[in-house]
Amino acid sequence: MSPKILAVIPTLDDDPTDTIKSLLRQTVKVSKIIVAVGSSKLYRNLISRYSDNVAEFVYVKPNFSDPLGKRVAVALNRALSKVRLSEYDYLLRVDADTVLPSNFIEENLKVDADYVGKAGYAMLLKMNCFIKFFNGRFFEIGAEDSYIGLKLLSQECSVRSWVILQN
Repeated sequence: MSPKILAVIPTLDDDPTDTIKSLLRQTVKVSKIIVAVGSSKLYRNLISRYSDNVAEFVYVKPNFSDPLGKRVAVALNRALSKVRLSEYDYLLRVDADTVLPSNFIEENLKVDADYVGKAGYAMLLKMNCFIKFFNGRFFEIGAEDSYIGLKLLSQECSVRSWVILQN
């Protein structure tokens, strides 16, 4: 049985179309895609283009006085609040300007780590760890993506760099 994977894509103004397409082409299927959009214009554009429920779009008005990382974390948390996280096995966080190879999820599930990531633009995280150590929320700080890996390392969780095999 395939694991249930929740993909979340934060974007301020990058069009996530290519990212969504790369998620739909994964050899291990994503169960749900949520896009946290920080631009009302982009949000309206995406809603009009994706009427087929390929992804769920959540508009989050950004507070431009906050640092970028905090705005991203706030947007991610708003999107995640729309979902029952415990129904999923993994959380895949992908930036809107990232295109993943079609075997990205498959290869990184084989690593069997609590967290697979390196740079912030893509991370695969076991949902039970995300709920246990982060209460199912990204820390609203300047480098929310780096914090995840460091926090899990401090808890002696299995943290590995992701695997990318071009197919």
